[in-house]
Amino acid sequence: MTNEHTLRVCYVPSGIWPAEHATEIAEKNWVVVNAPRPLVGPRMWDGPFRCGIFYAAGPLTDDALVESWRRDDATLLTPVTGAEVAAKMRKKCEEEGYPLEEILADDLADCLAESLNLPWEKEWLPLLTCTYGTAVVAALAGDFPRLATPTTAEDIAAAIDRIYDKPATKVFEVILDHIGNWRLVADIRQLGLVRVTCCTFRESTAEQHAREDRLNALIRDL
Repeated sequence: MTNEHTLRVCYVPSGIWPAEHATEIAEKNWVVVNAPRPLVGPRMWDGPFRCGIFYAAGPLTDDALVESWRRDDATLLTPVTGAEVAAKMRKKCEEEGYPLEEILADDLADCLAESLNLPWEKEWLPLLTCTYGTAVVAALAGDFPRLATPTTAEDIAAAIDRIYDKPATKVFEVILDHIGNWRLVADIRQLGLVRVTCCTFRESTAEQHAREDRLNALIRDL
């Protein structure tokens, strides 16, 4: 049984957890809550005001912990990527017959997102007119000349979109460089999304790790 529905939900942009907690939250599959009063949990911190400035992270399966959050008027913060927000907005336009072009022309993207209780960042605007796969390829093209070839770029973007539209745990892998050290693989933490990884026969160097982090930062919020 999950306690998720006993808490209010607020969607927030992904990648906003403090660096000192983000890895642990992801690895332990914890959730993050926010409230106008101090909260308890395995990890607690103060941060930007959303529903308050007090944050806590912990397992949603802990009934006692979730009940304490509920009593303290906590809101469950649910991360969404720019690609997810754009997809929901496009779907809403299709269902309601809204001309997306008019919404963009009138600079109403933020209003549409707000009507769906979704966050909005100006940097996400191009995602409304292109697919997630196209956005990923465009973000990485500067680092990998192979992606600058139109046919290759289109094929890879289409492959990414197939797993984005129908998330699955099956293997997905695309070679990004000419020797196969750098690859695009399915992100096991967020089904439907992809991440860059360095695959060598030797242990990766600090420089390679740094480059991997930089490249994933480019596509993390698409």
